[in-house]
Amino acid sequence: VLSTSLFAQGLTLQYRCQNTATSTQSMNPHFNIVNNSGSSVAMSSLTIRYYRTKEGSAGEQFWCDYAVVGSSNVSASFTTDYVEVNFSSGAGSISGGGESGQIQCRISKTDWSTYDQSNDCSFDPSVSNFTAYPDVTLLRNGSVVYGGNCSGGTVTPTNPPVTPTNP
Repeated sequence: VLSTSLFAQGLTLQYRCQNTATSTQSMNPHFNIVNNSGSSVAMSSLTIRYYRTKEGSAGEQFWCDYAVVGSSNVSASFTTDYVEVNFSSGAGSISGGGESGQIQCRISKTDWSTYDQSNDCSFDPSVSNFTAYPDVTLLRNGSVVYGGNCSGGTVTPTNPPVTPTNP
């Protein structure tokens, strides 16, 4: 379900699945944000929500393995329902008609136990090239500007986001 504000904001979120295994110790979603508007957009105003099911009680950790905007400018927080990918002011802006470039994420549990990605809303092993993908959400200043969630409704996290320690 695409947000009706998608066209007003002119932003599209592209996704590609790097790790297609349904049972895995790390999830590897990759993203690219496309700015189809005529105005520059600060990356720090954007948040990506990747919906997944957290199995078990182990904590989680996040790495940005590569980002055109600089890996050190990308961080994440976790809820039971999704991972939020955030950007610092050092990530700069996406010019009108431009894109963020690749943002390669890796997520694992602190005890390295496995995830079952087959029950994750945003996981799609068939998406091997960057594709506009509405099952991952892009927010701008806290409001959805692209995508929705997998059920098309509102996800209420059972736990507030927590900022992990980046190893």
